[in-house]
Amino acid sequence: MANLTGDQSFHWGASYLKNFAINNATGGIGNKAKWGGKLGAYALRQGIEIAGDTAIDVGVYGRNLGQSLAWNTAASIGGEAAFKLVGKGLNSAWTIASSPRFRQGAKDLWEDELCAITVPGPKSASILKHRATSGAVLESSPGRTTTILGSYNMDLRYVIAELGNVKSLDFGPKPGGFNVLNVPDELYVNPKQFWREYNKPWLDAVISRGDEIIIATTPKMPVLRKFNTETGKFQLTGFGREYLYLRKNGAPSAFEY
Repeated sequence: MANLTGDQSFHWGASYLKNFAINNATGGIGNKAKWGGKLGAYALRQGIEIAGDTAIDVGVYGRNLGQSLAWNTAASIGGEAAFKLVGKGLNSAWTIASSPRFRQGAKDLWEDELCAITVPGPKSASILKHRATSGAVLESSPGRTTTILGSYNMDLRYVIAELGNVKSLDFGPKPGGFNVLNVPDELYVNPKQFWREYNKPWLDAVISRGDEIIIATTPKMPVLRKFNTETGKFQLTGFGREYLYLRKNGAPSAFEY
């Protein structure tokens, strides 16, 4: 026992674990040999283990015979009992886990949990929480695509965030949902290029579908144009260009704000 503990003192726990390991590895010498029935096999197995441990303690480490015998007897019997309890527990667990009822229940639970998982994506709410500065209610119509226009800083950035900030080149219909222009940032090079390649095609799709159009920002001059410090002139903002293009090519009566 002492060689397991690293010192010269008795250590019941070390002996207990050592005998547990012996029983686990051999499955019980007596049981395998089947000598003398169950009681005889048990006594033989315990006798071999106790005698071997005691002989090492007394012969090698010079321990007291009576004390060593008592500790080794308790440890050997305890180790065997623990081995049997663990074996029974594992056997019971395996029996339960391999039963058809348990497997069906686990399958049903897994399928129920899996079905409860939703994949994140663009939201399609009937009414958005953002309160448009124009006072318009950001509400979609069943079966139709509702396009929202407005100043990015005043309204669109909040709308886009509420819809999940999904960057997309899909300019197709969104029945029952909202439509905003939100392409990947790296596609923007300059205002003219962006208008020609993305903004105008997106608006043309809006017009051709006959979308319901909600103006989230009141279209007043301060938000429709801005002063260009390089040219010294006023020019249309992105929202201003969208608004005027739709007024010229779309149906003004479809605007809501």
